[in-house]
Amino acid sequence: KDLKQLESLKLDFSDSQKITDNGIQKISSKALKHLKQLQSLKLKFSDCLKITDRGLKNCAKGLKKLQELKSLKLDFSECRNLTNNGVKKVYCKGIKKLPLLTSLSLNFDGCDQITNQGVSYLSSQGLINLTELVSLSLNFTKCQEITEEGVSNLCSQGIKYLTRLTSLELYLAYCWKMKVQGVN
Repeated sequence: KDLKQLESLKLDFSDSQKITDNGIQKISSKALKHLKQLQSLKLKFSDCLKITDRGLKNCAKGLKKLQELKSLKLDFSECRNLTNNGVKKVYCKGIKKLPLLTSLSLNFDGCDQITNQGVSYLSSQGLINLTELVSLSLNFTKCQEITEEGVSNLCSQGIKYLTRLTSLELYLAYCWKMKVQGVN
């Protein structure tokens, strides 16, 4: 069936051990690129252990074609093969090219290879381009290498430029290297 008129899409692949980077590529290249009217997208890949940075790059290729997208929720929680490079790819090659985005939720809970550098890519190379954003949710729970320096950069190089932002959620539980006095 022709679904080009679709405005909202939610795909949940949680715990699908057969989902790989190639699977994400097929979703991006064969499905997403045709959904030009899509305004809301939720993709959930939590606990898909075969997804790597290449999967995020493939995801970005599909996202950048969704120029009408207003709401995006990506869940890669517990995808332990994701690194800073993957965050950079999905953000710099995909999300930052969505000019109408008003709501963004990224979940990297348990992606313990993501560090301050990944947070820096997110803030300095991406968030500042999302001038219409009113709602932002970032989950870095159990990303144990993220420190107060990463959060400070997120605020000073990214969030402060989001002048329309009315809702902000930052999840940093179990980031053991974080010092409370470092979050201002």
